[in-house]
Amino acid sequence: MFDPTELTLAALPSVAFEARRDLPTVQGIYFASVPGTMLYIGKAKNINQRWLGHHRKADVAAWKGVTLSWLAFDGSAELLDEIERACIEYFNPVLNGGSAVHGPIGLMVRLPADLHAEVVGISKGSTTRPATSLNSAVVFLLRAGLAALKRSERSENEPGQWVPELLETV
Repeated sequence: MFDPTELTLAALPSVAFEARRDLPTVQGIYFASVPGTMLYIGKAKNINQRWLGHHRKADVAAWKGVTLSWLAFDGSAELLDEIERACIEYFNPVLNGGSAVHGPIGLMVRLPADLHAEVVGISKGSTTRPATSLNSAVVFLLRAGLAALKRSERSENEPGQWVPELLETV
């Protein structure tokens, strides 16, 4: 029986996501992670070939500083399945449907072009509330929105109602 608690990911061979073409052509379990967050775990007969056209490649690429680690395995397909299941259960990776986020949570949002332009404008300081990056602009807007919603729930407005006050804070 495989025990994932005894697995030290830092001790496994790895490459940066951008160097995924350098992954080995071995069978095994692979781990996509960033510091503090397990993103995805999978298995493959050929890890290199698997990542050339992986269905989660775009999702993983959205994160910065991704490392691809692997555990080579020369055994039966049944045992490989068991090891993969045990690792997914233990590490609870976010792109496998889990919530294994330890630290800041990455959030991927697709914005309409006009809204994206406005957020980029905030990030470049073209408003009265400049932000230093696109990330800080989105964080600012989320905090302002949550604060306005909390204020609306404490006022006579119906709870959760959108209030014009939010627009004034941005």
